[in-house]
Amino acid sequence: MITISPDINFLVLNEYSTIVTDNVNVRDYPDINSNKYIINYIDDNKKSIHSLLKGNTVYVIGRTSNKFKINNWDNYWYMVNVLLNEYDEIYLENKSQKPKTEYKWIYGEFLKTK
Repeated sequence: MITISPDINFLVLNEYSTIVTDNVNVRDYPDINSNKYIINYIDDNKKSIHSLLKGNTVYVIGRTSNKFKINNWDNYWYMVNVLLNEYDEIYLENKSQKPKTEYKWIYGEFLKTK
């Protein structure tokens, strides 16, 4: 178990792939109020989207040791590697801020193992 703050511990897992089940926010810390990442998909329309799109693959590398209740859900926050093509970008919504952790986080309710 690794501690990232006095109230957040996480477990490192054997990396595995999962599918995002809905458009989902990617955050810099395992908390609903933490900073969001912007996903900039480079295609003919050069879309800039505030969430990771449903159906994308991410690789889980860890999870919080405790579950967190959000709305009616009770789930872990997962530390993930986001797979983007070489032309896409991911950056914090507020570019002048430093990420709270070096990891990217997605709430478990929006992940499904392949």
